Amino acid sequence: MGVLEKEHPLQVLIKVLEKLKSTPEGVYLIFFSFSNFRPYNRLSHQINAYRFEIEKIFMRFKAKAFTTRNGDVVVLLREASFVDIEKYIGSVRNILPDDPFLLDRKSKSYYTCLSVRHEYNQCLSLLEDMLMEDQPNFQFSSLIPLKAFNHDPLTIDTHAIPVHKAIEIISLMKNSDLEGFIKRRSVVWIESSSQHTSIGQEFYISQEDLENHFELDRAFISNPWFFKHLTLSFDRKMIDYLFDILKKGNISCLTISLNARSVISSHFYRFLESLKNLNIRLIVELDRLDLISDYEAFDFARQILQEKDIEVCLSGIDYYSLRFLEFEQSGVNMVKLLWSKAYIEKQQPSEVTELVTKKIEHLLEKLGQNNVILARSDSQEAVDFGSNAGIKIFQGRHVEQFLKKTSVVG
Repeated sequence: MGVLEKEHPLQVLIKVLEKLKSTPEGVYLIFFSFSNFRPYNRLSHQINAYRFEIEKIFMRFKAKAFTTRNGDVVVLLREASFVDIEKYIGSVRNILPDDPFLLDRKSKSYYTCLSVRHEYNQCLSLLEDMLMEDQPNFQFSSLIPLKAFNHDPLTIDTHAIPVHKAIEIISLMKNSDLEGFIKRRSVVWIESSSQHTSIGQEFYISQEDLENHFELDRAFISNPWFFKHLTLSFDRKMIDYLFDILKKGNISCLTISLNARSVISSHFYRFLESLKNLNIRLIVELDRLDLISDYEAFDFARQILQEKDIEVCLSGIDYYSLRFLEFEQSGVNMVKLLWSKAYIEKQQPSEVTELVTKKIEHLLEKLGQNNVILARSDSQEAVDFGSNAGIKIFQGRHVEQFLKKTSVVG
C-alpha cells in the first residue's frame, strides 16, 4: 500500500524537501496567495482551474502543484532559476481575473518564491503552518508514488523525457519527410441535422501519426511542450508544402496551425508575399500555450497577421481554460474550443456549468457564430451540445461523416 494513502500529501512534500535541501541550485517553492482574492474569484472550481493552468505554465520545470482548503496554491519546481520564474510569473498573471487584490498597488504580492537550498527553513515553516491549518483537505493535483523520491529526490516527474532520447527524436524527425504526417480536415457549418456544408480546410501535423510512426512512449505523448518544440522545426516544412498545395488546388479558405515564433520568422513573411496573387482567405491558429507561456511573441505575431488582414484564431481552449481566459485581452478574431465530455458530465457543480454556458454565450455575442468553432466533435453528443449552445462551426471525425468527401493528405 502506498504511503500517500496513509500520510497527508503535505507531509510527503516536507520529507521530499528534507532530501532536496542539499541539492544543487534550481529547486524552488512558489506560494500563490489566492485566498486574498474576493470570494467570487476563488470558488473551488476556479482555484482548481488556476492550479491546472499553473502546472502547464511551469511544466518544463517539472512542476507539481498543491491546493489548500482556503484556496492557496503551492508549486514545487526543479531545474529553474529566479529569472525563469519571473518570466513565467507574468504568464500566470495573464490567466488570473482582475481581482481588486491584484489591482491594488498597496497590496502585498500575490506570490512568494523561495529557494529550497538557500531558504529551506522558511519553506519548511510555511509548509508546516499550512499543514496545521489544512490537515483534512490538502491535496496533490496528481498522485505520485513515494518510490519516485527514494533514490533521486529530484525525480519527481515520473514521466520526464530523457535528454538523449529527446535529441535523438528531434534529429530523426528533422531529417524525415513530413508530407505523410500533414493532414487536412474540413471546417463544417451545421445549420441542422440535414444541412451541413464544408466552408474551409485546415492543414495540421498529426500528433497521433508522429507518435505511432516514431514509437514515442508516454513521456513524449503527455508532454505538450515537447511536441510544441518539435513543431517549431516542422513549421518551415509545413509552409513550403502548403504553398505547393495552394498553387495546385482550388482552395478558397485555408487554416494553418503555427507556433507564434514561426509567424515572426522571415520564412513565413516570404510565404505571405507569395500569396499576394492568390485569392485566399487565410486563417492562422495560434495555440493557447503560446498565449500563456510567451505572451510577447503571441501578441507580436497576432499584430503582424492582423495588419496583413489575416484572421487569428486562438486554439486549444479546453473545458478548464474556457472558464477564466479573458479572450478580449488576447485580441484574436476567432476561438476554437475543444470538445470533451466534461461539458455534459452531471457531476460538475452547477456554478461551473452555468459559468461555462455564459462564457460560450459571451464568445458568440462578441465574436459571432462565424468565429467560434467546436473542434474534436467526434460524436453526435458533441454536435448536439454545440448546436444547443448556438455554435454552428464544427470539426472532428463525426462531422466529417456528414460530408460526401473526406480529404486527407498523405
